Amino acid sequence: MFKHDYLEEQIEVMAKTLAAVLFGSSALKKIFKKSDEENEATDPINDRLLELTLDKFLANDAVDKARELLISTVKVSRSAGHLKIALEFYNKALEQGKLSKQEVEADLAEIRKHYPADEEPPG
Repeated sequence: MFKHDYLEEQIEVMAKTLAAVLFGSSALKKIFKKSDEENEATDPINDRLLELTLDKFLANDAVDKARELLISTVKVSRSAGHLKIALEFYNKALEQGKLSKQEVEADLAEIRKHYPADEEPPG
């Protein structure tokens, strides 16, 4: 249990750091701001399904399908959970050498369009 919580915390810290670099700290605070209501409104089953699907695509070298799925998902439902999943996916893809830094930057720029900094975070 502790190991799982620790790993989740480390992933969240990495995601927040990457988001701060890409989106700026003020946008980061808005996007990752969590309240009890937001936690209740999240859909952990669909979020987990998205994560597993992206991991499967990544493992099978179907990176283009994963990118399309992720961007289309964000367009339909802008949640802090989806942003976190996106950041984790792109971090894995970079680490595994399956995407270039330029490809990741282009995708994150597209995703960023759906998270305006002056708007309250989706919930």
